[in-house]
Amino acid sequence: MLTHTDGVLGESEIERVARDHLERYPKMQIADLFKLLYQHEFGAEHLIADAEQSRQRIEEEADHLLAVALEGEVVEAIGNGLVRVYLRIIKRDGITSESLNRAFLQTASRSRGNQAGFEHKAELLLQMICRKELAFDPEEFREFLLDHCRRGSPAIRHSPSYRELYAPAYRVVEQSLAERLIHGEEIAR
Repeated sequence: MLTHTDGVLGESEIERVARDHLERYPKMQIADLFKLLYQHEFGAEHLIADAEQSRQRIEEEADHLLAVALEGEVVEAIGNGLVRVYLRIIKRDGITSESLNRAFLQTASRSRGNQAGFEHKAELLLQMICRKELAFDPEEFREFLLDHCRRGSPAIRHSPSYRELYAPAYRVVEQSLAERLIHGEEIAR
């Protein structure tokens, strides 16, 4: 659905989100743009088989946050009713790893998105690149998309430079659940 946003008239949600993220993370690479697109379309990257192991991993990651990872927002919109909840919320705001994990597990358990939607939104991003609204090489973008589709469209990791510069440590959660976390509500099992 096309809407009027703070950006360009008629800009789609994924276009606005991509533009916002590139402003926030100017060193992001094509892999990071695709990760954003993947999460926007499909949500959490995979179903979690073991809830306790998932919670322990959140705690371990939160315990090892770099100083840079403790600064900034705790919630970042990625569109499609989803947000990235940064693990700094545990260290800074006292949210429990159990609550964050429950929100993450609930989000991951809900099926969303499809390959056609992913490819359509990738085409919108490619058009932005061709119009020089996103500073990426169009051929490199096309090659990344083709390779990704050939491999069955697996979850995507952030680029090494993005991980080094921005120290991303978050979980993808439905916006409504994130709002409940921020307001101190316990997320039920």
